[in-house]
Amino acid sequence: MKTTKLIAFHGDQKIKTKYVNRMKDHIQKDELIRGTGWENGKGCAVGCTLNRYDHACYPNELGLPEWLGRLEDALFEGMSLEKSKTFPLEFLKAIPVGVNLDKTFHLMQIYILELAKQNVEAKYDYVIKAIDGVIDYHLKCASGFYESDSAARSAARSAARSADSAAWSVAWSAARSAAYDKMADKLLGLLTEVQN
Repeated sequence: MKTTKLIAFHGDQKIKTKYVNRMKDHIQKDELIRGTGWENGKGCAVGCTLNRYDHACYPNELGLPEWLGRLEDALFEGMSLEKSKTFPLEFLKAIPVGVNLDKTFHLMQIYILELAKQNVEAKYDYVIKAIDGVIDYHLKCASGFYESDSAARSAARSAARSADSAAWSVAWSAARSAAYDKMADKLLGLLTEVQN
């Protein structure tokens, strides 16, 4: 079975503009909220992007991988309230039309794993070695190795979990939202830099 690589917004500026404008409208009407997927015209980052809560719609509607929708969702729910008010719009604006985001997945995973590794005590060197092994895998993938469909599906499920566990290992409470803010900034930077 031949699979096709996703390209952001299906290579169509009109699609990007549609979703950017939708998000602007939700923000202007104060309909972007945390803790609710989609209900009565209000919702989270994913809900306000799609006007329903379903990460699996990102590939068909936006040409974006499901993992990216899940990561956006996890970051949005965990970041500072102030940053959450603009992040979903910044997220959509940061993604160039027509790019493939496979490499971005691996670069973001490397960043999250490096954050987690910083918090492992030196006496647990076997944990650091294990993390380094996973980082090496992602470095190889980012350098041109393309995953199979089953690996990509698995990645979709793990991206949000990785962000969440890394943020928890970085800190608790207010520092936790700062960790999410930092990860969100990194994601926005990676998205802005994507090239074909």
